Amino acid sequence: MITGKKLAAVLISMSCSWYSAWSPVESAQMVRRACPPVDTDGDGLSDIDEEAGPGGYAPTDPLDADSDDDGISDGDEVAGAEPWGSSDPNDPDSDGDELDDGEEMSIGTDPNSEDTDEDGWTDSVEVGMGFDPLDENSYPRLGGAASGCSAGGAPSPGGWAVPLIALAAALLIWRRGQARESQAREAHFGKSDQDW
Repeated sequence: MITGKKLAAVLISMSCSWYSAWSPVESAQMVRRACPPVDTDGDGLSDIDEEAGPGGYAPTDPLDADSDDDGISDGDEVAGAEPWGSSDPNDPDSDGDELDDGEEMSIGTDPNSEDTDEDGWTDSVEVGMGFDPLDENSYPRLGGAASGCSAGGAPSPGGWAVPLIALAAALLIWRRGQARESQAREAHFGKSDQDW
């Protein structure tokens, strides 16, 4: 719903854009004086910056504070968070590891690296299996005594636990991706999978 405040901001923004196009020679100075930057959605980015593409990213929605719905405002994604830097305000999962950027920020992992601790296991697999994605020594170990085999090589009780947990985590990640695709199709086409 567009409130009176949002409508006024959009109209001011449109009139400033019109003036800028109408008088290109004087527009830079005049528009700055007459038309201060408008931030309709309150995400910390001006509407003009969002329409142009903030921080080198594709344009974002100036009427939606979180264009990719990952739980982080567009302005915060472009500004970045220490120590990781900015993330894509148009992609809910900038690194493609099946954890939304908002989830990554809340647990402290890097939204731009699918393996923050560089131990060879993606952040989402480590989180899904109960390991610490920030500790390079905390990861599933397949084979050897750590995975449930005795020193003699015979399986000990629970020896298949890690592979089964890995399989369960992989299935969970796959299902989550399927749900995201379904939501994207519904948002784009306006139909749910059941309507097809």
